[in-house]
Amino acid sequence: MPDDTITGTVAAVRDCGGIALLFLDAGDGRIIPVPLDHRAFRRLLEGEGCSSAELVGRCVSFPGDLVTFVD
Repeated sequence: MPDDTITGTVAAVRDCGGIALLFLDAGDGRIIPVPLDHRAFRRLLEGEGCSSAELVGRCVSFPGDLVTFVD
């Protein structure tokens, strides 16, 4: 089974109401949108104690269900 984990740097964050999109720079020229339910996105921010703007530049891993900070 292939590993579909995406690892990259948060290039941008867009709040679209019920969904938040993290745009990850995969380092190989691809920018990959990662959709998150707004509630999960808020928990992510609270857990890190930061604003959405402070996520930009952070390295994360996303295996398909949970964003994990690598840095």
